[in-house]
Amino acid sequence: MLFIAHCIDKKDHLQVRLDTRPAHLEFIKEKGDAMKAAGPTTADDGETPNGSY
Repeated sequence: MLFIAHCIDKKDHLQVRLDTRPAHLEFIKEKGDAMKAAGPTTADDGETPNGSY
């Protein structure tokens, strides 16, 4: 069974995202083929991460 989680960061928490990103990416990498999709969502500027799916 597949699940999708759509998460929105708390306002003004970009630094928390940047600080925890290396550990988060390692966690995703460990999931191998079990992780079908993952990535950031962005603010209206199309560049600033503001959540994930």
